[in-house]
Amino acid sequence: MPAPKVEQPPSQNISRERHRRRQRCCRGRATNTAGLPTFTTLLLFIHVAIFAAISFVPAGAGLGSISLLFCEAREIVATNEWQQLGENDTIPAGLHVKMDLSTGGRWAKLPSDDDEESEEAIKGAVYDASINADGSVTATAVVAVPQDNEGDNDRDDHGSNVNDAQTQPATSGSDYDYDMMHRTLSKLPDDEMERYGGLPALPSSSDGGGYKSLTAKERQAFEERMAAIWKQRQEEIQNAQEEFMADMPKMLLQRIKYVQSYLENPQEHRTELAEERRLQEQEAADNANVEEEDEDVVSNIVDVLKDVEYHVTDVDHARDFHTLGGWPVLVSLLTDAVHMSSDDSADNSTVVSDVDRGLLDEIQAAAAWVIGTAVKNHDEFHSWALEDLRTAFVPTPDQPVTVISLLLANLEAFSADAQESLSSTSLSKRQRCLYALGSLIRGNPAATKHFQDLGGPSILVTSLIQSTKTSPDGNTLSTSSAKFASKVLGLGGDLLEDVLVNGNGDVDASKGLIDLLTTDSWCHSAVSLASKGSSLQIRERSLIAMKLMAPYCNFNEEDRKAVRQIGAELHSKGESELSSLEPEIKAEFVQLVDAILKEMDAHQ
Repeated sequence: MPAPKVEQPPSQNISRERHRRRQRCCRGRATNTAGLPTFTTLLLFIHVAIFAAISFVPAGAGLGSISLLFCEAREIVATNEWQQLGENDTIPAGLHVKMDLSTGGRWAKLPSDDDEESEEAIKGAVYDASINADGSVTATAVVAVPQDNEGDNDRDDHGSNVNDAQTQPATSGSDYDYDMMHRTLSKLPDDEMERYGGLPALPSSSDGGGYKSLTAKERQAFEERMAAIWKQRQEEIQNAQEEFMADMPKMLLQRIKYVQSYLENPQEHRTELAEERRLQEQEAADNANVEEEDEDVVSNIVDVLKDVEYHVTDVDHARDFHTLGGWPVLVSLLTDAVHMSSDDSADNSTVVSDVDRGLLDEIQAAAAWVIGTAVKNHDEFHSWALEDLRTAFVPTPDQPVTVISLLLANLEAFSADAQESLSSTSLSKRQRCLYALGSLIRGNPAATKHFQDLGGPSILVTSLIQSTKTSPDGNTLSTSSAKFASKVLGLGGDLLEDVLVNGNGDVDASKGLIDLLTTDSWCHSAVSLASKGSSLQIRERSLIAMKLMAPYCNFNEEDRKAVRQIGAELHSKGESELSSLEPEIKAEFVQLVDAILKEMDAHQ
């Protein structure tokens, strides 16, 4: 594979609302040894700034309290109407989420084309942002937080009051609910409140006191003090949001440029990385008093890719990364050729040492991880799977180059290697490549057709066969092989189910894909894995895939015997893994096995 071109991102702008689709999550902003900003400090700042606007865990709460909150959380069922979120509610990816900066209330709904027209349905600061190719952002507030009651200012275009009891706390002579504000601010750590000069005291509400028990003079002083604190915190929140909006695209662009700099001299970067790792191992072996490593320091190509993966979990950030030109640069890392020095490339040399091979596998595993995470969040990114990236390479290849073709090439290379000879980094790379491939083709008919045209089903089943080869005793699979094989089988089952339920618009292609995913090799491997899998999850995944395949498989008597044995184990009174299952779980396994046996008997 020729080396990639190192180019600046395309000159184009993105215009969109930054309060779209998901809640923001970012790391702080600091400067590291590679000159790249990181974002854990900013996360902490936003966390503290929003603390007064959201009812969080009270100061001093232990880990048990935090775990309990998550146990009680629910994921909302999204609709086209705004829903106010509870304190511990979670939301699926891809929603339009807003937060009222004056009360901390959060709302979510499915994104729609008229979202811009509904911005005023919730009181709060909302921003329109234009993101430029150089990473800069122009942000404009399109809805301001009103600071006093001006009658019509709190009404939408239809004259309805949007500050009703369902969306806003009750106020007392102003837009502030001082009881709510005091309760919220009181949950801040003491040292945090010291920055504001402390929180004004209130008589205990249990004694019939509280805000309403204050005299007129006391109430005026209390309100003035609370309003000043609240205003300062809202300014901090707004500044943090604007800083975040401005810094994130720049950070992504810097990460892209770092990968480009790696591609200009990959051997030098890997040599530095190997030396860094050697020193870390030596310090650990010597039990040196080394300062705790700063997880925000992004000093090498692996750390950069891990950081990018963290951020592209956000739909907006994934979109920005692609628009800023990161996609072809990222995908190119899947080829070995781009990791060779210019001299090696000229000699067509791809021979590397074991140490360097390990680093290459680690880098490529990280790249595949970013790819899988970036595309799995939203249907909007399905087209990335089919982009022809030939123009990113010099000289330009004759055949199209897609991310799917490169991932399949990596998986095919693993199929030729003996399973026992694979290093831990090679196993990780194989797993991540499969993860990326699944993210690209699941629920994506066009990408599935491309995968089929490239011979993907046969490449996967070869990997499946290699991974389900048993140990010398003939009865067990290694944990890593069984896990990988189950994921291959799971992907095959998902593709089969998708084409059976939804089709892909091409009857002949659909039939062809069904045939390719239900060959004897697929079917026999499913039986083997269900019988000898190393965990319940692996065996269940294999049985689910087998149930989908069963109507199309030519099972033999050995296959039937193996499935009957699983059924016998489920009904036995012994101490086996399946016989000791909880009744409800066991019932599900029994139902799967019975359905498979029924199909087997029907096709004898």
